[in-house]
Amino acid sequence: MRVLIAGGGIAGLTLAALLRQRGIAPDIVEAAPGHDHQSYVLGLYPFGARVLHGLGVHRSFGAVSEPANDPNDLRLVSRGDLLRLLERASENERLRMATRVENISETGERVRVKTSDGEERDYDLVVGADGAGSRVRTFVSPKTDVFDTHWACWSWWTPRGSARTAREIWDRAHTLGLYATPRQTGVVACAPDRTRRLTQLFARFDDMAGAALSAAPGAAEMFHWRIADSRARSWRRGRVVLLGDAACTFLPTAGIGASLAMESASVLADELSRSDAAHVASALAFYEARRRPRVEAAQDASRQLARTMYPRLSLFSRPRRNMREHALAAQIAKLSAEPI
Repeated sequence: MRVLIAGGGIAGLTLAALLRQRGIAPDIVEAAPGHDHQSYVLGLYPFGARVLHGLGVHRSFGAVSEPANDPNDLRLVSRGDLLRLLERASENERLRMATRVENISETGERVRVKTSDGEERDYDLVVGADGAGSRVRTFVSPKTDVFDTHWACWSWWTPRGSARTAREIWDRAHTLGLYATPRQTGVVACAPDRTRRLTQLFARFDDMAGAALSAAPGAAEMFHWRIADSRARSWRRGRVVLLGDAACTFLPTAGIGASLAMESASVLADELSRSDAAHVASALAFYEARRRPRVEAAQDASRQLARTMYPRLSLFSRPRRNMREHALAAQIAKLSAEPI
């Protein structure tokens, strides 16, 4: 089976590693120039990290991640470190960085894809794992549903220091999170998207927050994103399918996007293992039926949590934080107990 994975991020590399175990070596194209490009801290829950056991890299994951002192056993890791583990597990020499899909067309039993490096090839299956701004999604599902909180996040790295775990500081209209990994601490500042001067906004916070803010790089070196999500109205079209953020982008409210993306990759690989090139469309139908209700339910819960975390009118910090913690714990416990 000839497979193209558009997107060498967490979802795409997880799928590539799982397909390799089944004797399929997919082509992969990734728009970013490298794994450290726009690297930031993320959390991985056991229902996502268990995929790493089957790939033989879970012990290595433990070495590059840090427990977050969370009741659901969340571990904190640099996105770049996780991507390197997944690339090693995939043993894929057909990964082309700084390359994106330019055009997709269906030609009978094949999908023809033109990429930005000038290549034009036919495939039995194309997987769009190219993130929130997915180009493959425009082919599969031109219309998407969007939820916008009108807040934004800024993320950067600071030296590890004395922080040993995750810490969040809440104020009336903004939050600051410090998330320790083995080598460094990831900082995530959230505020209404009209905010421009972070250091002034967080000026009243304590010394630890002040140190994190003083280490902040220029805006061009920060990873910045609006706290908004999107939902594709369909996950598949013929022999083209969406995976991870391309299908359903998550807000950072619960930190479950990466875990669900890895879980979705395992389900897609499972369905493809019971198919051949002639019956790819049926495998994709089964994949969407298994995953879409679970993923969209989690997205709905994340959106509901966002209405508490990112209000357009100021609320007191303690009630917001307590509500978030209780809702998040219940949501993750529910996901962990459900079959996939």
